[in-house]
This record gives sequence, C-alpha cells and structure tokens, in this order.
Amino acid sequence: MNEQYKWIIVLLLWLGHVAFHLSYTGIGALAPFIKSNFSLTSTQVGFLASTVSIGSILTQIPTGFLSDVIGLKTIFFVGVFSIGLSVLAASLSNSYFILIITLLCLGLGGGFTQSPSSKAVMYWFPLKGRATAMGVKQTGVNAGGMLACFLLPPIATYYSWRCAYVVSGLLCLIIAGFIFFLYREHPSFHPVKIADSKSIFRNTFKIFSSKDMILITLIGIFFMVSQHSFITHAILYFTKKLNYTVGFAGVIAALSLGSGAMARIGWGIFSDYLMKGRRKSILIFLSIMGIASTGAIGLLDPSYPIWLVLLSIILFGFSCIGWNAVWLTTIGELSGKELVGMATGICVTASYTGMMLGPLVFGYIVDSTGSYTSAWMFLVMCSGIVLLMSILLGKQDVEGNPLNP
Repeated sequence: MNEQYKWIIVLLLWLGHVAFHLSYTGIGALAPFIKSNFSLTSTQVGFLASTVSIGSILTQIPTGFLSDVIGLKTIFFVGVFSIGLSVLAASLSNSYFILIITLLCLGLGGGFTQSPSSKAVMYWFPLKGRATAMGVKQTGVNAGGMLACFLLPPIATYYSWRCAYVVSGLLCLIIAGFIFFLYREHPSFHPVKIADSKSIFRNTFKIFSSKDMILITLIGIFFMVSQHSFITHAILYFTKKLNYTVGFAGVIAALSLGSGAMARIGWGIFSDYLMKGRRKSILIFLSIMGIASTGAIGLLDPSYPIWLVLLSIILFGFSCIGWNAVWLTTIGELSGKELVGMATGICVTASYTGMMLGPLVFGYIVDSTGSYTSAWMFLVMCSGIVLLMSILLGKQDVEGNPLNP
C-alpha cells in the first residue's frame, strides 16, 4: 500500500502548495489592477508581497514544532483552509490597510504548509528518490503561480480583481477538503511527546551550530530574494519596460514558473540518480545560471527579439525558481528525518526574510532610480552571493556523513 499511496501523499502536498502560491502569486498577477485601484507605488506593491512573507515567518518555526508534536495532517489542513478564508477576505478589502491585514493572514496560513510537507516526503520516501519526490511536490509552487498568471488577469480584466480573488479563495477551500478526507500519516510517524520537546530544541540548536546549515540557510535567503522579486514585479516590468499587454506579460511570467516546475523535478532526478546524491554541485551550477539569466533580463529592451526574452525567462526559471527541491532535500539530509520539521521550519523562516525583503527592495530601487535595470543588477548580486555560499559548503553533514559535493 505504501508504494502506491506515497504518490497520493505527494499529490496532496502538491495541491497544498498550489493553493498557497495561487494566492501569493496573485499579488503580482493582479498588481496592475490593485496598483490602479489603490493608487500605489511600486514599493507599496512590493510591500503587499512582503506582508505575506512576514505572516509566514511568524508561523514557520511554531508549525515545524507542532508538526512533530500534533501531526502533519492537522497542521497542513489548517494552513490550506486558512489560506482560502484569507483570500476571500482580501477580495472584500476596501482600503490598502485592510488588504495588508488580510494578506498577513494569508501568510500565516502559508507558514503552516512547508514544514509538514517536507517532513512527509522524508517519511514516505527513501534516500534514493527523495529529491525527485521533493521536486514533484515543489512544482506545486510553480503550478500555483502559473495558474495565477493564466487565470487571474483575464478574470480581473473582464470582471474585477476582487472576483479573481474570490475564485482563488474557493479553489483553496476545495483543496483543503481533499487534504482533510484523503491524507493519512505514514505508519512509522509517531508524534513527539511534549515531555520530549526539550530534546528537539537541544538537537536542533546543535544542528544549526554547524557551518553547513548556516550556509544552506543563506543560500535559501538569497534565492528567495530573486524568485519573489520576479514573481511580484515581472508583469509590471514587462508592461512598463517592454510595452507588452498584461495578458502577454502574464503568459511570459507563467513560462518562467513552468520552466521552474520542470527544473525542480529535473534537478531532483539528476541529483538522485545521475549525481548519486550530490547536491552541492547542483547548487553551484544553478547560481551561475542565475547570474547569467538575471543579468540578461535586466538588459532587455523592446527592440530585442522575442526569442531572446523567452530564453532569458526560461533560464531564470531553471535556476532562480527551480532551486528549491534540491535545497529542501539538503536540509532534510543534514538534519535527519526526526528533526526535519524543526530544521525546515527554521531554514524556511530565515529564507522568508528574502521573500519579504526582495520585492520591497526591488520596488524601492525602481522608485528611487526610475529604472528597472538597477533592480535587476541587485538580483545578479544576490545570485553571486549564492554562488559563494555554495562553494563554501562542506563535504560532510553534521553527523559526519558524506554530503557528496
């Protein structure tokens, strides 16, 4: 049963990511409409995305702990259900302030999804095949973003951005229902007793005193800066700088997410079966590709041929969006499956500072310089930092086992 059912688990985890990132990417997909409705600056649009990140930061570590104590299904379901309610509330916002509050609640719900989903993969899959399963699961992030880019702008164009958010919220609630009725815990998973919780914190602290866990956390932060700056500002960039229509800009943004989805599976398979578990080499290659693609996008001009635009976007998707599964697998292997809930919670919490600050800093650079080029060069610098951190990763994990550079 486990062999067949484990892929049902991956599907449910995938749907949970679709729910969160349909709602989160909706900020960028609907940015032209929301910006016009509330007369916002690019910085204020960036802050909307940052608000979601703030909410997620507040719940990542607590839900990592609660996943170990209460169980994965309960935490995951509560998160997705909360996302749906928050998006429906956002559709009713009549001021920028109220919109911020509802998006903060969206982020709180989103923080409930990452730690239990990563821990579920660690339980249901052995070492060989784990990064592949993680990659499949993480394509839900891209699928949700693609759905937002394809679905929400046309609804907003013909009806309103509020109607688009109603559709998004209802889809999230339907997904929550699937999780509630179909998800089951792995037979070997046993919630940790509260009396044993001190050992969880003690061992987690030991793990994060290692150089490699600090480096892998920093890698996540700067990759998040690039990924979510793009998600928030891409459609505005393509419409303002390259003079594309909102619909066509949405298609291009969806292309980056689609290529990122394929990359998450592809890099997982490549590192599992061809590289035999070598994660470090993949991260180095992705950072180099990130430097090249962000630099190319920043130098685009309306006169450039469309094939060059599409190539730059695909390379960005393969690197700055496709990195996540290998990164999460590395965290799990460094911490061990017993502590992966807390370890993932801490790492993702830290990385969400990049998700929070990236769109805000990117928007501020655009507003202060009047140019998108400088903002993209900021992302080039972020990929350069990822390259340095990846090179510095050691050859062993905290338990002395090979990390396979």
